[in-house]
Amino acid sequence: MNFDDVPGVPILLYEARGAFAVQIRNYVSNAGLAPLPVNGALVLGGLHEGIPFEQLVRRRKRSIDAFQTIERLIVDGYLEGDVDAPVLTERGHEAAHLSHEAVTDLTQALENQLGEKGMESFIEGLLFLISKKDFAEEPQRS
Repeated sequence: MNFDDVPGVPILLYEARGAFAVQIRNYVSNAGLAPLPVNGALVLGGLHEGIPFEQLVRRRKRSIDAFQTIERLIVDGYLEGDVDAPVLTERGHEAAHLSHEAVTDLTQALENQLGEKGMESFIEGLLFLISKKDFAEEPQRS
């Protein structure tokens, strides 16, 4: 493959992440559920997996307007309760299951494309980038 015409890695990562968003939207839509807001699947999946709400919002505070997302999920019937302590509804659990299925299917397709060793290398590369981000975000120590 000639990589001369391929965009830079940051653009590739951004666009590739979009593949998961489209897959999730399609699974949710095909089930007849209301469209999820941006990062809605992340919130529903995190709550479904038992991640405390405060931790989920704190971890995502830079990438989502958490309360706007929560309000939308409440209005659409995925969550109930207060925006500070929402609880999954039956519809929220269903959407979380669909999101998990969508991600699993796309991840399997990626592994089929890359092979087991390629997938391992891909994941190692992503983990490296995440560690660089985490290190850069740590408060500077004197």
